[in-house]
Amino acid sequence: MKAMSFNETQPQYRARRKIDTRRVSCRIRPGEEFMAVEKMQGIKKGAHRVSMGTAVCYSVTGERVDEIIRRPVRKVPDEIFPYARTCCRWYQSGLCTPAGMNTQRCCITNCPGIRCVDLEGFPRITEEQFVDLLLRINRHRFLKRDSVIQLVRFIPRERP
Repeated sequence: MKAMSFNETQPQYRARRKIDTRRVSCRIRPGEEFMAVEKMQGIKKGAHRVSMGTAVCYSVTGERVDEIIRRPVRKVPDEIFPYARTCCRWYQSGLCTPAGMNTQRCCITNCPGIRCVDLEGFPRITEEQFVDLLLRINRHRFLKRDSVIQLVRFIPRERP
């Protein structure tokens, strides 16, 4: 089974608040199951990878690093919506009433979607701060705002 490191986002993954991850490159393909690990590189001699559970890749799409600033809110497919652990601003503000609820979606049909930073597990930061964080984490790869990266959307499975 392939593995994917969540070294920088361990708390978000463990709390199951994360269903999106942005990667410079990704070998995981849609439909493949993978093991989420704490760390893949820099493990001391004799130590082993620490698994945080398994997940199934839902989709892999290419997009620019700063696309999250231009399109901060996006729709989430019905298949993975229950795993999002958050909802749109309409529901959070109380504008959606139980009478207006859709059984498969969080709220009414004109729901704008969920913020991408929420899907990444960072609900308290802005999109600009998230891009700066992503660039800082990947500074050794010379990542720039106009670089194309992989947006990986996944469905977490139960913990081991």
